[in-house]
Amino acid sequence: MNGNTGYSQKNIRSKGEIFLKNKKGLVMTKKLTIHSSFDEIGWSLSETLNKIEAEGETPQLKFDMLLKYGRLKFLEGDYERAYEVLQQASTHSIDNGVRDIEDLYFWTNRCLEEKGDTERAISGYLMLLEREP
Repeated sequence: MNGNTGYSQKNIRSKGEIFLKNKKGLVMTKKLTIHSSFDEIGWSLSETLNKIEAEGETPQLKFDMLLKYGRLKFLEGDYERAYEVLQQASTHSIDNGVRDIEDLYFWTNRCLEEKGDTERAISGYLMLLEREP
């Protein structure tokens, strides 16, 4: 259940949208944000893995899987592992033309910040701001 809304998590799209369905079958969508909880990201990762198993791996699904796993490692406080996974996501995005990478930039820079590499993090945040429309 999701708080007092009467919704339970049922399905998640690869772009990080969480679909919530209540007992009457009404559906609402919640997109993962920078404030999403460990549980929300975990559900989303689980659904992405299920989708990969059911439909096969696509470049976007693999990217989503790596990004979500990196975020989970970050929330666990394992910044070094999170950074490694996010670097894999970065390489994968470059090699496979995945274009929606703003979240990747943000979380990579958060890892750098937590690891004490403030100058690189600030530089990365500035590059991210330059990409924004």
